[in-house]
Amino acid sequence: MKGHTDVTIYELPPEPPVGSRVKGSGSIFRRNRDSRYGWDHEGDTSALSWVQVLRDYGPLTLIEPDPWPTAPLIVATLSSPSRSTKRLLLARNSNGDYVDGVRSALQEIDTLTNVIPVTVVPTAEWESLVLGRGHHKAGSVRDDYLLRRVDRIIIATDALGLDQ
Repeated sequence: MKGHTDVTIYELPPEPPVGSRVKGSGSIFRRNRDSRYGWDHEGDTSALSWVQVLRDYGPLTLIEPDPWPTAPLIVATLSSPSRSTKRLLLARNSNGDYVDGVRSALQEIDTLTNVIPVTVVPTAEWESLVLGRGHHKAGSVRDDYLLRRVDRIIIATDALGLDQ
């Protein structure tokens, strides 16, 4: 055809799930939430989209998580023949085993998947701060910056998808 130009279309690689980490161009990024800008640059507060991470830092290497991490507190999907599969907050006890609350230690036949190390965040207090914004003078650059960061913490906490 006259004036026709062949166009090559490339498909983006699938976006890894929440909690995944990738490395590219000497930088490490973590997917902290399901949103358009769900990728955080480790050591920075900037949030990027999957397309931006691929474009600016690719090629990327997926950093495989340790299925039995040593973090003191994790969120993971627990599959067990004796219990139903649930997404739970688990903590390491003094023996180094993960426990489901204080009820029981995990058994050797249990499996953990989609493991995300976490830090305790006082979510109720953060939500109170955001909801109470109307009582304070709003609109300053510092105020808007703080509220955006608080909102990201709440979204990331919700993205953990706990069944408890």
